[in-house]
Amino acid sequence: MAKAFCSIICFAFLFALTTVSVGQQNSSQNPKVDNPIAQEVVDTSLRFHGAAVKRDMNTIWEIFDENITHFHLDPYRVVGRDYVHKEFADALPQQENLILYMLDPKVQLLADNRVGILTYYIRETWKQEGRAQNITEKVTEVYEKKGGKWVMVHGNYSR
Repeated sequence: MAKAFCSIICFAFLFALTTVSVGQQNSSQNPKVDNPIAQEVVDTSLRFHGAAVKRDMNTIWEIFDENITHFHLDPYRVVGRDYVHKEFADALPQQENLILYMLDPKVQLLADNRVGILTYYIRETWKQEGRAQNITEKVTEVYEKKGGKWVMVHGNYSR
């Protein structure tokens, strides 16, 4: 029961994170913000989304901070890169024909531009067991610049 629950939660979490349609070139799928440092945060999130769609676990590992925390669509919290990475690896094979969109991104920069709080809406469509799925969620991701790279230290996804 716990494994099934965790798979469902991780599955929803993956869709909340993978918010860009890979290969598409319109403005809703290549969102821009005015500040170039803030754009780096958005681009890191998009890189993460693309990696999830492609099932590129190495890139996902690089983007997650060692002590990452995530809240999913329920009160369930996932803690630590090892655990979150494993959940992604287990859930990604369940996704078919994933199309994801990041909508209306906003970035707040803090701590002399070393912390970025990214908020956006995500629209997700996919097939699971042959059935079409479609949801929209609100997302908050927190990134910290470490060693010259932005890493995700926290994510929160809700409807």
